[in-house]
Amino acid sequence: IQNEPKCYQSIPTPRTGEGNAWILTFLVFIVWFFMRLSGQTIPLSVTFFLIFMMLTASLISLGNWVERRTRIELDAEGIRFENGLRKVRMQWDEIHDVWVKPAVWGNRVRVSGKGKQFDFHTLGEVKYKGLVKAHTGFAEGEELIRLIVLNSGLSIAADRGNILIYTRKNENGMGSPH
Repeated sequence: IQNEPKCYQSIPTPRTGEGNAWILTFLVFIVWFFMRLSGQTIPLSVTFFLIFMMLTASLISLGNWVERRTRIELDAEGIRFENGLRKVRMQWDEIHDVWVKPAVWGNRVRVSGKGKQFDFHTLGEVKYKGLVKAHTGFAEGEELIRLIVLNSGLSIAADRGNILIYTRKNENGMGSPH
């Protein structure tokens, strides 16, 4: 890989779902609040639904926040993954294997080595009624897989139909036992 670092960023997920979740949460809160203000007995189910909606909206917001901060940087020394919650740095020779599995949107890629690992998704399309409504994952996901495999000295160890496993060959020409 070239000496200059190359940075990749995931495509930000549309925030429509997050907005809808917070609007519904607000509406449920208004109903709960006015029932409480008027002195009515609030059914336990309404309180539980409000708590559920608050947790759901919060988790969607957290997921979007993480997705907006997901970056992968490649340089001559190795790879760095960052997503707002965690940072992983691996030298090229520390990477033991790369798994590529089909997912709902794009492929799920797991990079593992020496007690560290991280996952990312290749480009995926969100479709509704046959029309592409959004993209998710890394637009350059396939390029990322290729560069990680090449720079780590990995090769295909197993092709299990839709799952590809790349590992480092040992002296006997066998894939790593990892």
